[in-house]
Amino acid sequence: MKKMTDNLIETIKKRFNRPFHYKELAKILKIKGKEKINLLNYLLKLANQDELVKLKEGYFALKGTIKELLCRVACHRDGYGFAIPLEEREEDIFLPPPQLMDVYDGDIVWVRKGKSRGKKSEGEIIRIQERGVKKIVGKVEKHKGYLVVKPNDKRFFWPLIIKDEKEKNFGIGDFVVSKIIKYPERGLGEGVIEEILSGDSYELELKNILVKLNISEKYPEIAEKNAIRIAKKGIENNIIDRKDLRSLNFVTIDGEKAKDFDDAVFLKKEKNGYRLYVAIADVSCFVKKGTELDKEALYRGNSYYFPDRAIPMLPSILSDNLCSLRPNEDKLTLVAEIFYDKYGVRKYYEFYPAIIKSKHRLTYEIVDEVLKGNVSIDKKTNDMLINMRELTGI
Repeated sequence: MKKMTDNLIETIKKRFNRPFHYKELAKILKIKGKEKINLLNYLLKLANQDELVKLKEGYFALKGTIKELLCRVACHRDGYGFAIPLEEREEDIFLPPPQLMDVYDGDIVWVRKGKSRGKKSEGEIIRIQERGVKKIVGKVEKHKGYLVVKPNDKRFFWPLIIKDEKEKNFGIGDFVVSKIIKYPERGLGEGVIEEILSGDSYELELKNILVKLNISEKYPEIAEKNAIRIAKKGIENNIIDRKDLRSLNFVTIDGEKAKDFDDAVFLKKEKNGYRLYVAIADVSCFVKKGTELDKEALYRGNSYYFPDRAIPMLPSILSDNLCSLRPNEDKLTLVAEIFYDKYGVRKYYEFYPAIIKSKHRLTYEIVDEVLKGNVSIDKKTNDMLINMRELTGI
């Protein structure tokens, strides 16, 4: 292990005299796929052992190599900004307006500390490491003889000159999505129109958020086809070696508008305590490592919830169907079985793959009404919910 550590440190010394991202190191070492996560975990271990300095957002550095600070730009709508150091022990650095002429909110930059300005140091942006945004949502306007997209988000200061204005059916005053083809230099960038937007201010703000996150409401076609093939196969080939818990009175409890039910619970009161089962949908059974579906889900990281819709991590044919613990359907799950004594102390637990069949799709409002005695579902479920309240109150 020590030899492996020494070799890795030596490689880093030869290649990097600055902070580096773990993906840069993975590329040099020819590490691909999920093995990159193993590399990240090993670098975190070295940082805990004080062999490396851990920065934020996947960056690391050898001790003593940090002369300039790697930071994320956070712009304020009034024209100034801050450099948020990725090294957690460093304080934010003030960036005056002239320093922001070539950057957007969210960019990763190298900053040199300068004189103090009140309680904060003032910084100078030395170079740009990574761009934080690829598209802009904004309004088409006239600016110094050019048609430009003026960003809707006030933290994005610089408009984009539209380079394809003769090829698209848009006009002054339209809201659009523009792909950045040239980042701002002294205050002006360039872009091409990808989409003309319609709708109210809420729809525009929603689009603004998704564009900044670089998340599409539609899944890539190849990943969508992958999901459809998986859904057609169903669960039959994956039932072997799973504990059969379909006889237990599992229920899901979610919001009124929820579509994907990814966890279910069952509680049994016993002579000496309580036995709790928590089942989550076994997505890994369907989404295999390295597939386009896996890559897209990894990129999205999680589902995104808005007042009127959800943009799932997985295509809806999986998130709302095959991997959703809908009532009266056989579903593949991973289960945590936990036993609490009569004093509410956890005594033991185990994890295992199982197949369940949820009996009810409950909402928070329904559960509340049952516990108040205003609504009855059935005796088993009523008693279970009362026992759950009893366990939480111990």
